[in-house]
Amino acid sequence: MKKIVGIIAAVAMIATSVFAADITAKVRLDGSLFDYNGTVSALKINHNAGEAHNPLLAWSYGDDKSGASGKIWTVNDGNTGLNDKGEITTDGMAVTSGKFQIWFSPVDNLKLIFGNQSFNLNQEQLQWWRSDSGFESEGYGVNFGSDGFSIDLFLGNGWGNNWLAGSAVATTAVKFQYGADFGTVAAILVANNSFKDLKFGVGYNNNFDGLFMFVNVLGYVNAAGFDKVRAEIFAKGNVDSFGWAAWIPFVFNLGTSKAEIGANVKFTFNQFYLDINDGNFLADPFEMSIKPGMTGSVGKCGYEVAVNFAIKNGVAVSVPVNFTVEW
Repeated sequence: MKKIVGIIAAVAMIATSVFAADITAKVRLDGSLFDYNGTVSALKINHNAGEAHNPLLAWSYGDDKSGASGKIWTVNDGNTGLNDKGEITTDGMAVTSGKFQIWFSPVDNLKLIFGNQSFNLNQEQLQWWRSDSGFESEGYGVNFGSDGFSIDLFLGNGWGNNWLAGSAVATTAVKFQYGADFGTVAAILVANNSFKDLKFGVGYNNNFDGLFMFVNVLGYVNAAGFDKVRAEIFAKGNVDSFGWAAWIPFVFNLGTSKAEIGANVKFTFNQFYLDINDGNFLADPFEMSIKPGMTGSVGKCGYEVAVNFAIKNGVAVSVPVNFTVEW
Protein backbone atom coordinates (compact mmCIF):
# COMPACT_ATOMS: atom_id res chain seq x y z
CA MET A 1 0.00 0.00 0.00
CA LYS A 2 2.87 2.39 0.78
CA LYS A 3 4.28 1.72 -2.71
CA ILE A 4 0.91 2.53 -4.31
CA VAL A 5 0.63 5.78 -2.34
CA GLY A 6 4.19 6.69 -3.32
CA ILE A 7 3.49 6.04 -7.00
CA ILE A 8 0.31 8.14 -6.89
CA ALA A 9 2.19 10.99 -5.20
CA ALA A 10 5.00 10.84 -7.76
CA VAL A 11 2.56 10.83 -10.69
CA ALA A 12 0.73 13.80 -9.17
CA MET A 13 3.97 15.79 -8.75
CA ILE A 14 5.19 15.03 -12.28
CA ALA A 15 1.82 15.74 -13.90
CA THR A 16 1.39 18.99 -12.01
CA SER A 17 4.85 20.31 -12.86
CA VAL A 18 5.09 19.12 -16.49
CA PHE A 19 1.51 19.29 -17.74
CA ALA A 20 -0.01 21.85 -15.34
CA ALA A 21 -2.67 19.29 -14.53
CA ASP A 22 -5.14 19.49 -11.69
CA ILE A 23 -4.76 16.40 -9.50
CA THR A 24 -7.05 15.52 -6.62
CA ALA A 25 -7.07 12.44 -4.45
CA LYS A 26 -9.44 11.33 -1.74
CA VAL A 27 -9.52 8.62 0.90
CA ARG A 28 -12.85 7.93 2.56
CA LEU A 29 -13.82 5.32 5.12
CA ASP A 30 -17.43 4.54 6.00
CA GLY A 31 -18.61 2.67 9.03
CA SER A 32 -21.03 2.38 11.91
CA LEU A 33 -20.44 2.79 15.61
CA PHE A 34 -23.62 0.93 16.51
CA ASP A 35 -26.30 -1.00 14.65
CA TYR A 36 -29.52 -2.58 15.88
CA ASN A 37 -31.88 -4.48 13.57
CA GLY A 38 -33.08 -7.33 15.75
CA THR A 39 -29.48 -8.01 16.75
CA VAL A 40 -26.77 -5.67 17.98
CA SER A 41 -23.43 -5.06 16.25
CA ALA A 42 -20.85 -2.34 16.66
CA LEU A 43 -17.63 -0.72 15.41
CA LYS A 44 -17.78 -1.54 11.71
CA ILE A 45 -15.42 0.30 9.34
CA ASN A 46 -14.72 -0.24 5.63
CA HIS A 47 -14.15 1.48 2.31
CA ASN A 48 -17.35 1.91 0.30
CA ALA A 49 -16.05 0.63 -3.03
CA GLY A 50 -19.37 1.14 -4.76
CA GLU A 51 -19.39 4.90 -4.27
CA ALA A 52 -19.41 6.06 -7.88
CA HIS A 53 -19.11 9.76 -7.02
CA ASN A 54 -16.09 9.26 -4.77
CA PRO A 55 -13.04 8.15 -6.83
CA LEU A 56 -9.71 7.34 -5.23
CA LEU A 57 -7.87 9.56 -7.72
CA ALA A 58 -9.20 12.19 -10.12
CA TRP A 59 -7.20 14.34 -12.49
CA SER A 60 -7.79 16.79 -15.31
CA TYR A 61 -5.71 18.86 -17.72
CA GLY A 62 -6.87 21.48 -20.16
CA ASP A 63 -6.31 24.79 -21.90
CA ASP A 64 -8.39 26.72 -24.42
CA LYS A 65 -7.85 24.17 -27.18
CA SER A 66 -7.68 20.69 -25.66
CA GLY A 67 -7.86 18.69 -22.48
CA ALA A 68 -8.24 15.33 -20.81
CA SER A 69 -9.56 13.90 -17.56
CA GLY A 70 -9.68 10.58 -15.76
CA LYS A 71 -10.85 8.95 -12.57
CA ILE A 72 -9.69 5.79 -10.78
CA TRP A 73 -11.65 3.79 -8.21
CA THR A 74 -10.96 0.95 -5.83
CA VAL A 75 -13.41 -1.92 -6.08
CA ASN A 76 -14.04 -5.20 -4.32
CA ASP A 77 -12.42 -7.63 -6.75
CA GLY A 78 -14.20 -10.67 -5.33
CA ASN A 79 -11.11 -12.82 -5.85
CA THR A 80 -9.42 -15.10 -3.37
CA GLY A 81 -5.95 -13.92 -2.42
CA LEU A 82 -3.63 -12.95 0.41
CA ASN A 83 -4.00 -9.84 2.49
CA ASP A 84 -1.12 -7.85 4.02
CA LYS A 85 -0.87 -10.38 6.85
CA GLY A 86 -0.62 -13.34 4.49
CA GLU A 87 -4.13 -14.48 5.33
CA ILE A 88 -6.42 -15.93 2.64
CA THR A 89 -9.33 -13.61 1.91
CA THR A 90 -12.05 -13.16 -0.72
CA ASP A 91 -12.73 -9.56 0.24
CA GLY A 92 -9.74 -7.98 -1.46
CA MET A 93 -9.58 -4.54 -3.06
CA ALA A 94 -8.37 -3.87 -6.58
CA VAL A 95 -7.55 -0.59 -8.29
CA THR A 96 -9.55 -0.20 -11.48
CA SER A 97 -9.54 2.45 -14.18
CA GLY A 98 -12.71 4.28 -15.11
CA LYS A 99 -14.13 7.32 -16.89
CA PHE A 100 -11.45 8.73 -19.19
CA GLN A 101 -12.13 11.59 -21.59
CA ILE A 102 -10.16 13.54 -24.22
CA TRP A 103 -11.44 16.63 -26.00
CA PHE A 104 -10.21 19.34 -28.35
CA SER A 105 -11.66 22.48 -29.90
CA PRO A 106 -10.86 22.86 -33.62
CA VAL A 107 -12.73 26.20 -33.82
CA ASP A 108 -14.20 28.61 -31.30
CA ASN A 109 -17.36 27.44 -29.49
CA LEU A 110 -17.05 23.88 -30.86
CA LYS A 111 -15.70 20.97 -28.84
CA LEU A 112 -15.14 17.36 -29.97
CA ILE A 113 -15.27 14.86 -27.10
CA PHE A 114 -14.07 11.24 -26.96
CA GLY A 115 -14.55 8.70 -24.19
CA ASN A 116 -16.76 8.97 -21.12
CA GLN A 117 -19.58 11.48 -21.38
CA SER A 118 -22.69 12.44 -19.46
CA PHE A 119 -25.20 15.26 -19.37
CA ASN A 120 -28.67 15.74 -17.92
CA LEU A 121 -31.39 18.35 -17.52
CA ASN A 122 -30.94 19.15 -13.81
CA GLN A 123 -29.32 17.23 -10.94
CA GLU A 124 -30.63 17.09 -7.39
CA GLN A 125 -28.07 18.14 -4.79
CA LEU A 126 -28.84 15.95 -1.77
CA GLN A 127 -27.62 12.54 -2.96
CA TRP A 128 -26.32 13.74 -6.36
CA TRP A 129 -27.42 10.65 -8.31
CA ARG A 130 -31.20 10.27 -8.14
CA SER A 131 -32.23 12.39 -11.13
CA ASP A 132 -33.10 10.26 -14.16
CA SER A 133 -32.97 13.19 -16.57
CA GLY A 134 -29.85 12.23 -18.51
CA PHE A 135 -27.42 9.50 -19.45
CA GLU A 136 -23.79 8.39 -19.12
CA SER A 137 -21.88 6.22 -21.57
CA GLU A 138 -18.72 5.83 -23.66
CA GLY A 139 -18.48 7.14 -27.22
CA TYR A 140 -18.12 10.23 -29.36
CA GLY A 141 -19.63 13.64 -28.72
CA VAL A 142 -19.90 17.19 -30.02
CA ASN A 143 -20.64 20.32 -27.97
CA PHE A 144 -21.46 23.73 -29.42
CA GLY A 145 -22.22 26.78 -27.29
CA SER A 146 -22.70 30.48 -27.98
CA ASP A 147 -24.63 33.40 -26.39
CA GLY A 148 -26.44 31.31 -23.79
CA PHE A 149 -27.37 28.54 -26.24
CA SER A 150 -25.70 25.13 -26.29
CA ILE A 151 -26.24 21.78 -27.96
CA ASP A 152 -24.70 18.42 -27.03
CA LEU A 153 -24.77 15.42 -29.37
CA PHE A 154 -23.53 11.94 -28.40
CA LEU A 155 -23.15 8.71 -30.40
CA GLY A 156 -21.84 5.58 -28.71
CA ASN A 157 -21.78 1.84 -28.40
CA GLY A 158 -22.97 1.66 -24.81
CA TRP A 159 -21.23 0.37 -21.69
CA GLY A 160 -19.01 -2.69 -22.12
CA ASN A 161 -19.24 -2.85 -25.91
CA ASN A 162 -16.04 -2.54 -27.93
CA TRP A 163 -17.74 -2.49 -31.33
CA LEU A 164 -21.12 -1.55 -32.68
CA ALA A 165 -23.28 -4.44 -33.87
CA GLY A 166 -23.57 -3.94 -37.64
CA SER A 167 -24.37 -0.33 -38.36
CA ALA A 168 -26.66 0.25 -35.37
CA VAL A 169 -25.71 2.92 -32.87
CA ALA A 170 -26.43 1.59 -29.39
CA THR A 171 -26.88 4.98 -27.71
CA THR A 172 -27.80 8.35 -29.16
CA ALA A 173 -28.31 11.39 -26.96
CA VAL A 174 -28.94 15.04 -27.71
CA LYS A 175 -29.50 18.01 -25.42
CA PHE A 176 -30.53 21.60 -26.20
CA GLN A 177 -30.17 24.33 -23.58
CA TYR A 178 -30.76 28.07 -23.44
CA GLY A 179 -30.14 30.34 -20.47
CA ALA A 180 -31.11 33.98 -19.98
CA ASP A 181 -32.54 36.31 -17.31
CA PHE A 182 -35.71 34.23 -17.07
CA GLY A 183 -33.70 31.10 -16.10
CA THR A 184 -32.45 28.09 -18.01
CA VAL A 185 -34.58 25.78 -20.16
CA ALA A 186 -33.37 22.51 -21.61
CA ALA A 187 -34.62 19.52 -23.60
CA ILE A 188 -33.11 16.07 -23.92
CA LEU A 189 -33.59 12.90 -25.96
CA VAL A 190 -31.83 9.62 -25.18
CA ALA A 191 -32.34 6.67 -27.55
CA ASN A 192 -31.13 3.11 -26.94
CA ASN A 193 -31.54 -0.23 -28.71
CA SER A 194 -31.73 1.28 -32.23
CA PHE A 195 -34.33 3.87 -31.13
CA LYS A 196 -36.64 1.21 -29.66
CA ASP A 197 -36.16 2.58 -26.13
CA LEU A 198 -36.57 6.33 -25.77
CA LYS A 199 -36.34 8.82 -22.94
CA PHE A 200 -37.21 12.46 -23.58
CA GLY A 201 -37.93 15.45 -21.43
CA VAL A 202 -37.72 19.15 -20.65
CA GLY A 203 -36.31 20.97 -17.65
CA TYR A 204 -36.26 24.46 -16.15
CA ASN A 205 -34.17 26.00 -13.35
CA ASN A 206 -33.77 29.47 -11.88
CA ASN A 207 -32.74 31.42 -8.79
CA PHE A 208 -35.37 33.56 -7.05
CA ASP A 209 -33.74 35.85 -4.46
CA GLY A 210 -31.71 33.08 -2.83
CA LEU A 211 -34.15 30.27 -3.66
CA PHE A 212 -32.88 27.82 -6.28
CA MET A 213 -35.29 25.37 -7.85
CA PHE A 214 -35.74 23.16 -10.89
CA VAL A 215 -38.43 21.01 -12.50
CA ASN A 216 -37.80 18.09 -14.87
CA VAL A 217 -40.60 16.33 -16.79
CA LEU A 218 -39.71 13.05 -18.55
CA GLY A 219 -41.42 10.48 -20.76
CA TYR A 220 -40.35 6.90 -21.54
CA VAL A 221 -41.17 4.73 -24.56
CA ASN A 222 -40.22 1.06 -25.08
CA ALA A 223 -41.09 -1.59 -27.66
CA ALA A 224 -44.56 -1.97 -26.12
CA GLY A 225 -45.35 1.74 -26.39
CA PHE A 226 -45.52 4.68 -23.98
CA ASP A 227 -44.32 3.23 -20.68
CA LYS A 228 -44.28 5.91 -17.97
CA VAL A 229 -43.94 9.57 -17.08
CA ARG A 230 -41.73 11.05 -14.40
CA ALA A 231 -41.56 14.48 -12.77
CA GLU A 232 -38.69 15.72 -10.58
CA ILE A 233 -38.79 18.80 -8.35
CA PHE A 234 -35.88 20.17 -6.35
CA ALA A 235 -35.55 23.36 -4.31
CA LYS A 236 -33.09 24.73 -1.77
CA GLY A 237 -32.51 27.94 0.14
CA ASN A 238 -31.04 29.39 3.29
CA VAL A 239 -31.51 32.20 5.80
CA ASP A 240 -28.29 33.08 7.61
CA SER A 241 -27.05 29.81 9.19
CA PHE A 242 -30.28 27.92 8.54
CA GLY A 243 -30.59 26.01 5.27
CA TRP A 244 -33.03 23.60 3.72
CA ALA A 245 -33.37 21.45 0.60
CA ALA A 246 -36.20 19.29 -0.76
CA TRP A 247 -36.32 16.62 -3.48
CA ILE A 248 -39.63 15.19 -4.75
CA PRO A 249 -39.75 12.60 -7.58
CA PHE A 250 -43.07 11.39 -9.02
CA VAL A 251 -43.54 8.41 -11.38
CA PHE A 252 -46.71 7.13 -13.04
CA ASN A 253 -46.51 3.75 -14.82
CA LEU A 254 -49.05 3.65 -17.65
CA GLY A 255 -48.98 -0.12 -18.04
CA THR A 256 -49.86 -0.86 -14.42
CA SER A 257 -51.61 2.44 -13.62
CA LYS A 258 -49.52 2.64 -10.47
CA ALA A 259 -47.89 5.76 -9.08
CA GLU A 260 -44.82 6.34 -6.94
CA ILE A 261 -44.02 9.53 -5.06
CA GLY A 262 -41.06 10.13 -2.78
CA ALA A 263 -39.58 12.96 -0.78
CA ASN A 264 -36.26 13.83 0.78
CA VAL A 265 -36.05 16.93 2.98
CA LYS A 266 -32.90 18.11 4.72
CA PHE A 267 -32.57 20.95 7.23
CA THR A 268 -29.16 22.32 8.25
CA PHE A 269 -28.02 24.69 10.98
CA ASN A 270 -24.28 25.35 11.04
CA GLN A 271 -22.75 21.84 11.21
CA PHE A 272 -25.94 20.10 12.37
CA TYR A 273 -28.57 18.60 10.10
CA LEU A 274 -31.81 16.63 10.03
CA ASP A 275 -32.44 14.41 7.01
CA ILE A 276 -35.88 12.85 6.39
CA ASN A 277 -36.20 10.48 3.44
CA ASP A 278 -39.04 8.37 2.03
CA GLY A 279 -38.42 6.73 -1.32
CA ASN A 280 -42.11 6.08 -1.99
CA PHE A 281 -45.01 7.27 0.17
CA LEU A 282 -47.34 4.85 -1.60
CA ALA A 283 -45.25 1.74 -0.95
CA ASP A 284 -46.50 -1.06 1.27
CA PRO A 285 -45.07 -1.53 3.82
CA PHE A 286 -44.39 2.07 4.81
CA GLU A 287 -40.68 2.88 4.83
CA MET A 288 -38.85 6.00 6.00
CA SER A 289 -35.52 7.08 7.46
CA ILE A 290 -35.02 9.94 9.92
CA LYS A 291 -31.40 10.93 10.45
CA PRO A 292 -30.16 13.75 12.69
CA GLY A 293 -26.41 14.27 12.46
CA MET A 294 -23.47 16.62 12.30
CA THR A 295 -20.45 17.28 10.12
CA GLY A 296 -17.10 18.80 10.98
CA SER A 297 -13.38 18.69 10.38
CA VAL A 298 -10.08 18.46 12.20
CA GLY A 299 -7.35 19.77 9.97
CA LYS A 300 -7.80 18.15 6.56
CA CYS A 301 -9.88 15.31 7.98
CA GLY A 302 -13.62 15.76 7.52
CA TYR A 303 -16.06 13.65 9.47
CA GLU A 304 -19.78 12.97 9.68
CA VAL A 305 -21.70 11.16 12.41
CA ALA A 306 -25.44 10.65 12.71
CA VAL A 307 -28.18 8.56 14.31
CA ASN A 308 -30.32 6.88 11.68
CA PHE A 309 -33.83 5.61 12.48
CA ALA A 310 -34.97 3.31 9.67
CA ILE A 311 -38.70 2.60 9.85
CA LYS A 312 -40.01 -0.51 8.06
CA ASN A 313 -42.03 -3.12 9.92
CA GLY A 314 -40.42 -1.76 13.07
CA VAL A 315 -37.51 0.54 13.77
CA ALA A 316 -33.83 -0.19 13.17
CA VAL A 317 -31.28 2.15 14.73
CA SER A 318 -27.72 2.76 13.60
CA VAL A 319 -24.96 5.32 14.15
CA PRO A 320 -23.26 5.74 10.75
CA VAL A 321 -19.95 7.57 10.46
CA ASN A 322 -17.55 8.51 7.69
CA PHE A 323 -14.10 10.09 7.59
CA THR A 324 -12.57 11.82 4.56
CA VAL A 325 -9.18 13.30 3.75
CA GLU A 326 -8.61 14.81 0.33
CA TRP A 327 -5.79 16.74 -1.24
